[in-house]
Amino acid sequence: MKNKPLISIILVVFIDLLGFSLILPLLPYYAETFKANQTVTGILIASYAVMQLIGAPILGRLSDRFGRRPVLLVSVFGTFLGFLLLGFANALWMLFVSRIIDGITGGNLSVAQAYISDVTDEKADPKVSVWSALPSASASSLALSQAGYSANGATRFPPLLPQLQFHSSISF
Repeated sequence: MKNKPLISIILVVFIDLLGFSLILPLLPYYAETFKANQTVTGILIASYAVMQLIGAPILGRLSDRFGRRPVLLVSVFGTFLGFLLLGFANALWMLFVSRIIDGITGGNLSVAQAYISDVTDEKADPKVSVWSALPSASASSLALSQAGYSANGATRFPPLLPQLQFHSSISF
């Protein structure tokens, strides 16, 4: 098992899920600033998932054809573009375009899992499965707690003690 590629992939998954988890709870408030009603906000939130559903098989086929690393790099760049557009959005349609771009390129989790299975042997597979689940749990717990504090108007970073205690209790 090669540790360096594995750590890189885990970091990519962590950053991707961290961004998603930070944006999701705040997106309704952001859409509200553009006078979006609840139905439009629901469609905006769902647009990411629908595009991810479409994008994941496409990214999977492209990764089989061109390699896992180039597809992961393109998908990370697409997520970056989606976040950038979201940050500079000055109209509701820009929010939709940003979520669509991020959704299509956010279907990279299956490519990351395929990459992990490519670089591990059967003996280390159970241990790697646990390590590959760690970014999801870490990103979700950290980002959702931060987004919750931000949504309530807090200006400081939330206390991390509960998250640190949870993650330190996981044994590998």
